[in-house]
Amino acid sequence: MSKSLLDRFLSRGVKQGQLGVVFADGSASTFGTPAPGFPEIVIRFTDAKVPRDIILDPRLGAAEAFMDGRLLIEEGDVMGLVSLLRSNNPWDKGGDIGPPSLLKRLMNRASFAAEQVNNRVGSKQNVAHHY
Repeated sequence: MSKSLLDRFLSRGVKQGQLGVVFADGSASTFGTPAPGFPEIVIRFTDAKVPRDIILDPRLGAAEAFMDGRLLIEEGDVMGLVSLLRSNNPWDKGGDIGPPSLLKRLMNRASFAAEQVNNRVGSKQNVAHHY
């Protein structure tokens, strides 16, 4: 399911220039059309969780997958990828990749609420840390 959502996301986000994506299962998709001044990039996902991570939070999911070696750039480079995505969605014209998904926002709220719970053990640790 996350693969099809990512396909829709990228087909709307990449119009000029070309982005090829090779998924962990070996299937591939191409987005956009070649255009002068726009790079042609090919990326590969080494595990099936990368599309889900990108859908949940595009900026963080893609960056962490790249740093962890789960998103590989096979053609072009990281600056070309950023340039391609940025050129298709200019921030100075109000473009944005959108806020995190509803699921990500709910997960963030739950995580924040859990961190706010202060039990005896947590209270003792706080006192020991500060005094």
